[in-house]
Amino acid sequence: MANENFVYTTPKGDEIVAPHFEDAMSAGFVRKHRNDKVEEQMFALVEEALNEESLEAFDKLRPSEMEDFYTKWQEHAGITAGE
Repeated sequence: MANENFVYTTPKGDEIVAPHFEDAMSAGFVRKHRNDKVEEQMFALVEEALNEESLEAFDKLRPSEMEDFYTKWQEHAGITAGE
């Protein structure tokens, strides 16, 4: 059974649809970005995982909203930062 996509509704009412966090992050992704700073890793993951429409909605987020998106995306997968 496939993991459910994560859907985040922005304060402006746009939806960001992302694959399940663990489905978005493959071993190859981790290997390619293992030496990047955490911020670079997260942006690379978003750019790889989101479709054009969701990426446009993501780009409109304020920094605090972006942090909320990342936190809830990980929580949806049952993980927290640093695991």
